Amino acid sequence: NNYQNEIEKLKQKERIASDALKNGIQAAHDREHKALQKRLQDKKNAMRDKLRSENPHMSDNNINAEVDKQFSKEESDSIDNLNTLLNDTENHVNNIIKEHDDDLLNAIKVKHENTLHGLEAALQVQKDQNLKKLKERLAKQRKI
Repeated sequence: NNYQNEIEKLKQKERIASDALKNGIQAAHDREHKALQKRLQDKKNAMRDKLRSENPHMSDNNINAEVDKQFSKEESDSIDNLNTLLNDTENHVNNIIKEHDDDLLNAIKVKHENTLHGLEAALQVQKDQNLKKLKERLAKQRKI
């Protein structure tokens, strides 16, 4: 029972730490995603301005279409790379947490097994002493 309580407390602490870590990773991902979108938007705006200055006769729709065509692959590749990085990081963290959980659970198990072995050994010593005293008492009674 004490063993189960210790494991439950440990699991609860692990969940809290794990959630905090995952939230931190997600927040970093979100910030990087926002920064990526801003960089791409700045590049798109620079290209729009360049196209406008080089082709003053070009319509805004044509300029926007050209910019979208130029950046659609870079944008999707960048977002894919960022999402892959997030997934890889989350998987790595999950593996570390699982290994850590396993190590801690094994440590608790060993601790409790050692405690149990210690108690069994102490109990055996007590039984042996009680048996010895009982035999001595019986021997004294026989002499009388």
